[in-house]
Amino acid sequence: MTARIPTPPASPQEITIFVLGGNSTGKTRIIERYWLDEYKTQHCPLLESADPRMDRTIAGTRCMLTFVEIGIPQSWIRDPTEIYRQWESATTFPHAAMLVYSVSGRHTLEALQTIWPALKRYFDRGKCRVVEVVAAKSDDGGEVTIDEERAWAKQVGAAFGECSAREGKGVTEVVEKLVLGVLEEREREKEITSPQERTDDPNIRRSARMIKYLRHRICG
Repeated sequence: MTARIPTPPASPQEITIFVLGGNSTGKTRIIERYWLDEYKTQHCPLLESADPRMDRTIAGTRCMLTFVEIGIPQSWIRDPTEIYRQWESATTFPHAAMLVYSVSGRHTLEALQTIWPALKRYFDRGKCRVVEVVAAKSDDGGEVTIDEERAWAKQVGAAFGECSAREGKGVTEVVEKLVLGVLEEREREKEITSPQERTDDPNIRRSARMIKYLRHRICG
């Protein structure tokens, strides 16, 4: 009798997400809410020590998510090309980016709009194609209308989402929309580079359909 050797578990999909926005836009709170499902009024020491990494299974795929929180200094707003000068020697890039602003502060959206061309240049160099504009603190009164927000997201080719870390609404959706976007990109690249594998392995087609379906459900 031949002993069966168990199949080792698949390595998780490594996905790095930049969470970028101005001061007091709720970047940290979004990460905390997604990771811990809690809303804290003070910083979590675990998040202060390093870029948080978390193991999640999304659309049946095990993912290791790394969140990198990035603020927007005034120097970037004065001269957005400073972003690219600072990062021009970078050899690592995010797989997805969440551009966060507060619905109660129009200036936080305007800051993103100002630096976007320089950001896009950096993202293009790293082939980061999965970008989402996120209206944070959606439970607050808004200075920016939803139509304006969606219009700009569409203009720059990004997805759009809303969330409230305080109330816990929409946080899972805005994060997992990015993750599903990355997984869908990888499935598409796999089909292009490995047509034979695409034809012979029904699990690949099934996984791609599941990711596409879930992304459609979240994105609408």
